[in-house]
Amino acid sequence: MLVVDPTLLTVEALARAAVILAVGLLLLLSATISITVLISNKTLHDCIGYFLISLACNDLICALFLVPLSMYSSLSPGWNFFDDNSPICKVSAYLQLVTLACTIYTFAWVSVDRYSAFMKPSRYESDHTLTRCKCWIAFTWVTATLIVCPVVITKMEVNYHAELELCVLNWSSTVAYSLTLAVLVIGPSLCTIIFTSASVFSALQRPEELEDIQKVIIDNDKNFVVTMFTVICFILSWSPFVILNLLPVSLMPAADMATIKFAFMWLAIGGSSSKLLIFFFINPEFRRTFCQLCTGVAPNSESASYGSAEFIDCCAPGRKPCWTTALCCLFCGCCLCIRRICFCCYGRDYDQRNNVSSPVIDERVSSMIQPNQHQQQRGLVSSRQQPEYGSFTRFATGYA
Repeated sequence: MLVVDPTLLTVEALARAAVILAVGLLLLLSATISITVLISNKTLHDCIGYFLISLACNDLICALFLVPLSMYSSLSPGWNFFDDNSPICKVSAYLQLVTLACTIYTFAWVSVDRYSAFMKPSRYESDHTLTRCKCWIAFTWVTATLIVCPVVITKMEVNYHAELELCVLNWSSTVAYSLTLAVLVIGPSLCTIIFTSASVFSALQRPEELEDIQKVIIDNDKNFVVTMFTVICFILSWSPFVILNLLPVSLMPAADMATIKFAFMWLAIGGSSSKLLIFFFINPEFRRTFCQLCTGVAPNSESASYGSAEFIDCCAPGRKPCWTTALCCLFCGCCLCIRRICFCCYGRDYDQRNNVSSPVIDERVSSMIQPNQHQQQRGLVSSRQQPEYGSFTRFATGYA
């Protein structure tokens, strides 16, 4: 049984546990919000949306499996993952490598997707279908899971690092395997990212040679900005830790070096949660969906755009699932969501037993679905009927 001895706790141990807990909560919150929002709105069901869901699943694995072990290790100094090469230590190192490999592979697929969308726009819809995208994601996870299996099933050395509160594969004793991972994971992905990025940026340097459809894509498709900032944030979050390991050990005292390594490592792990902020601030459809899930009423509904009428209908507070309302209440922390939970959990059961419908909800949903009559008389079209997410919206017919 895992028990924490209060007499062994120190200020440093509590500080480390607090940092690890904060990173875990940040990863759990951002991943849950991202997955919930991306799944809820069909307008976001494009290739980039599925890739972001895959990246969010990596964050969930870290938050649910790696963070609790590291946190307990910081609170119990003598535990140490049951020492080096223990089964739990090997599983921890295995999950780290799987999530890292999945992230690198996913960035490579994202770069290929953006390259095709910009350089070959006429063939993008036929070449990059959602089925192929799902196959790429499945291939990524299967490959990452199998390629890291030797860490668990063989006698590779895995060591516990007290300064990181993590179990890490001993790369110096597994040179051949390390080179294999570099050749199969880092090499192809890095070359793909560099080639596709260089090709796109080179084409942007010659705007007079761009086709009209390419200019429209750059102006309207938010996925280019989202993916660019996501990759940049990943590089910036891991750069301090990588640079620190390249510096000589004698540069600073051992205690200070251990503290800085701990901070930089967990900064890199928690940096992946920045995807939520990037998508939230750049993609207006993501913001609308998030607000719709939280309150049941989209802000500025006169100009709001949704993937389908069914999406609006299912997000009405009397019809959406109780767990969705409770989850949104946890995230935004507003009193309105608390009232929605009570109505969803108790009012819906009461309505079903007594065969009562909510005229307020029906009236609001009907007003959100039907276009404004004044706009119809003037011959205007509501922006809710116009695809806003770019030329590659796969559910354009759902705007109604």
